[in-house]
Amino acid sequence: LFSYAQGTFNSNTASGNWAAAGSWTLTGGADGDGIPDSNDDVTILNGHIIHVSDGGGAPSTHEVDDITINTGGTLRTNSGTIVRTLNVFGDLTISSGGTYTANNVGAAVHFLNIAGNFTNNGGTFTPVNGTVSLLVTFNGTTNQQINGTSATQTFVNIIVNKTAGTTLSVAGSTTTLNVADLTETTGNFTAPATLNATGIIILTAGTYTAGANTTVGGDFTNNGGTFTHNSGTVTFNGTGAQAINGTAASQTFNNIIVNKTVGTTLTVGGSTATLNVTSLTETQGNFTAPATLNATGTITLTAGTYAAGAD
Repeated sequence: LFSYAQGTFNSNTASGNWAAAGSWTLTGGADGDGIPDSNDDVTILNGHIIHVSDGGGAPSTHEVDDITINTGGTLRTNSGTIVRTLNVFGDLTISSGGTYTANNVGAAVHFLNIAGNFTNNGGTFTPVNGTVSLLVTFNGTTNQQINGTSATQTFVNIIVNKTAGTTLSVAGSTTTLNVADLTETTGNFTAPATLNATGIIILTAGTYTAGANTTVGGDFTNNGGTFTHNSGTVTFNGTGAQAINGTAASQTFNNIIVNKTVGTTLTVGGSTATLNVTSLTETQGNFTAPATLNATGTITLTAGTYAAGAD
């Protein structure tokens, strides 16, 4: 894409598409086409709705440096089934009373790729709305944060795909992060005190540093990443079959709690033949151990079936 000199834009319409020059007012700097590009900063003002779209019938990608959604302003994915992608090369900030939402018209998966911080200072972020969802990839080359004044933040799927050695951390006043799936492809991730994943957690590379409490509703798959348990507890609470698996031959946790739907099983599988824990508590549901399970503390069975391995 062709980029112009850096400009600063404010929204300029009650409802308009990102790629329409009439949706914007240039308030500073210079820009050749009147539409925000990868090196431009944008503010969406009170009473304005900007749709991430060019209005066309083919998938489109839109770019910006920093974007701020003011009180009363709204950033929205487009309606219909056409996929749109927003690349944010700087920070994204949702002010108190601001809104970033998936549009509940149509059925599509849209994408947000962000290289800076995702800051929610009391606004509304709705990544799932009906059959429309917004998936977020953190792809910065330096450290990034999910932060702000919001105590709890909720995403659909988060992908950590950062430069190796850099970290995405959850900080500020945000102590709880809710996701469907979390995938760590490259780079590190530092969780908040509480992370709730209704789906899967996949570690491919980098270091995942857990908080005090992690709940997992799907599989926990380690394909070569480093899981630092940080003396925390991981609770497997899915309603169906779950697995601790992956290419890692050995996996280490602090405390594991099995608290699943009655009759369903957490199994250690894949290439994982050794599971190391401090304690393991089976509250509800079943557990199938690997060939070797090493517990330095207690194993407590309250309900369900524990199927032991060879050692």
